[in-house]
Amino acid sequence: MVRTLSVLPNDVDPFHRDHYAQVRKLGRDEAETLLRDNYPLVASAILNSWPPNEPPKGIALASLLGIISNRAEPVSRWKR
Repeated sequence: MVRTLSVLPNDVDPFHRDHYAQVRKLGRDEAETLLRDNYPLVASAILNSWPPNEPPKGIALASLLGIISNRAEPVSRWKR
């Protein structure tokens, strides 16, 4: 069974919120597999740094998923 990530805290900026939603849609296991396949060293560092349901891990997974899918937008867009 695919586990999903915990709910995103309200104080996270919109840049991460969109990609976090993508990770939740995929499910954590699928997102982790995608990251391991594409960015093994970075994914390993992130996945081993935080407990499974801590928000920072979800945010990091979401950001990397956005980069992998080439849908990440510049953070400056959200800092107007």
